[in-house]
Amino acid sequence: MKNYIKAISILSFILLFNVSSYAFANNEIRTKIEIFENSISDKNIDLTMSVFDKNATWNKTRTYYWAKDSIVEIFGYYDDIHLERKNIILSRKGGYDVSTTDYLLRAKIKKSGSLVEQPITFIFLWKNSGDGLKIIAMNHPNLLNDYSQISEPQTGLGSAIKLIAEADAYVYAYNYRNWNRSNRGRYDQLVAGWHPTGGESRAYIKFDLFGTDASKVNKAILKLYHFQTSGNNGVELGIYRVTSLWNEGSDTYHSGRKEKTAPPGDISWVQQPKIDSAPIATFNPGTGMRDWTKINITSLVKQWLSGTPNYGLVIKPIGHLGRNISVSTYHFASRERKADLDNPKGESKVPMLILSENQNGGNAITQPPQQHHATKPTKSKFSCANQDNEEKGCCCFKGAHTYRFGSRHVTNVLTRFDTGRRFNCRSTVNLDVDRGNGWETVKTVQANSSREGSEVAPTDVLVPVNGAIEGFRISDGCACCIDSSEITLNADYPGGGLPQQPAGGIGKDIAIDGSGRPWVIGSDNGIYHGTGSGWVQQPGGGIGKDIAIDSEGRPWVIGSD
Repeated sequence: MKNYIKAISILSFILLFNVSSYAFANNEIRTKIEIFENSISDKNIDLTMSVFDKNATWNKTRTYYWAKDSIVEIFGYYDDIHLERKNIILSRKGGYDVSTTDYLLRAKIKKSGSLVEQPITFIFLWKNSGDGLKIIAMNHPNLLNDYSQISEPQTGLGSAIKLIAEADAYVYAYNYRNWNRSNRGRYDQLVAGWHPTGGESRAYIKFDLFGTDASKVNKAILKLYHFQTSGNNGVELGIYRVTSLWNEGSDTYHSGRKEKTAPPGDISWVQQPKIDSAPIATFNPGTGMRDWTKINITSLVKQWLSGTPNYGLVIKPIGHLGRNISVSTYHFASRERKADLDNPKGESKVPMLILSENQNGGNAITQPPQQHHATKPTKSKFSCANQDNEEKGCCCFKGAHTYRFGSRHVTNVLTRFDTGRRFNCRSTVNLDVDRGNGWETVKTVQANSSREGSEVAPTDVLVPVNGAIEGFRISDGCACCIDSSEITLNADYPGGGLPQQPAGGIGKDIAIDGSGRPWVIGSDNGIYHGTGSGWVQQPGGGIGKDIAIDSEGRPWVIGSD
């Protein structure tokens, strides 16, 4: 590269993928690709992007050679960068149902012989219009700011890795406008401290240590960008290890409005995870603003690397707290905070964890949050003996079947009931989950209610879990005429089964198949959900062999299991 990348305050480009018709050949979608807008102002900037499903074979890499007035797209193959699915939000726009998907792209930008990795956000919009499938992609506004080059480690200091928070949220005890029950996982700030009227604020943060070599971590520093102190700094903060699951959620703070209650599983003040009783570190950010606060949490990170479950950490006030204690709350940048909100503008201020090989530190190389391979969907099958008893039915297993699978994020549970054919039973079966705080019922299923002597095909019941759970069970009463059941649990990481995400998932109008390709579901009345003979597909080849619709009209990737 001959030119240095100049600081660019706002940069966006939009690619329009217009799929007005489908051609099915060799399991590929043929699309018409057009350039909709390009506001790149600098010449000779190379960005290489790769898009592929973590669990499939569809791999595409697009290298964009940006000039002032055009983008030339060249397809190649690179396996060192990839796009990973993140959060999904449903909204309304222009009278159409819109599915908005945030993606994290690991891209390498070539600048003066150096490679700099920066996250890029892609937003995919779909609407049911005469134009068919429209996908709009926009990059992060600060992508091409003048980032420092990655230099070689200094002699004697060793290298360091900078991890970006993979999840963060803050909770507030105040019940005003339902604040204590609302989720702020998408809010652009983390708050921790004390208010004599509202009570405590706490900040939760989690870093992904997957693949970290424990032998090379001798120092771990948590970096938080402190941009405001409300009141004074009379209250100290403590960092505590979180000991149970929590889900970041996708809601935020809405000024002047009553907040909606967070869905089950999404973190709020009344839905907090368990934490240790003693802090691993204490600190006071002070009254200064717009500066980094650094806290040594080496002991906690070493616990995680030695096998202690990593549920993240929480920052909360310590010491005596009461109405006689003045306001003392500290505001830190969350991972959603825009880089141009605070000085120096254009520099990322998200929560970071610096892992150093040497206790004196080293030069940090940024690693964006990872979404690694999940295991294949987990199945657990059980059976119970038939009972020739008209009062009890065929099988009574009240609370008898419980499946525990530890601290794993799960997006849904697919339960297959192989129903019997003996009696006309109308009892119900409860499907329960344990999110770490005891059992709760997420779905009630009507047992076999056919007339006596009829044969009933197996029934698939899909249960959206919407978060992280620790266990699943079938309970409550005698489930008449149930011969056996099979449970399939699916992790929410890409490639880990059905890719429905928490809080709404992909949505009812668009789906991604096993090769990472989008398909329009449409409003065809012929779509069906799972039956005993398998998943029935939309007629006419519409959705494709890897997509199925559940009984509530939502699309799911089936995969090859």
